Amino acid sequence: FGRLAKKWKPIRNSRSKYYVSVDQFSPAIFPDFTTGPAYLLTSDIVHELYDHALDVTYLKLEDVFTTGIIAQSLNIKRVHINEFLNKRIPFNVCNIKKGISIHMIKSHEQFDLWKKLLDGRSKCK
Repeated sequence: FGRLAKKWKPIRNSRSKYYVSVDQFSPAIFPDFTTGPAYLLTSDIVHELYDHALDVTYLKLEDVFTTGIIAQSLNIKRVHINEFLNKRIPFNVCNIKKGISIHMIKSHEQFDLWKKLLDGRSKCK
């Protein structure tokens, strides 16, 4: 479960931190995968994913490797969930309450947000 990436192409520019050589991964398109910074796995598949991953050449893009390459080879379904928020959203308690995982929030914002969530004064529709 997570933010599902479909038909993403490997970046072949060696200057990119997301660079993947043809030797590392030769197909032109990655298998569908759930993107970082967060994804959710059910406990019944974790051991199988781990065991199978030990037999496959590792790819440094761990989300592609785990939830794409390994999951596809095991016929594990990947499910898109809108509440995995991987881009910056307007910073307010009501928006944040809608998310399972939120990316691109600075550490001082996390602390302020946590206090606002706990104080109970924020009312959302």
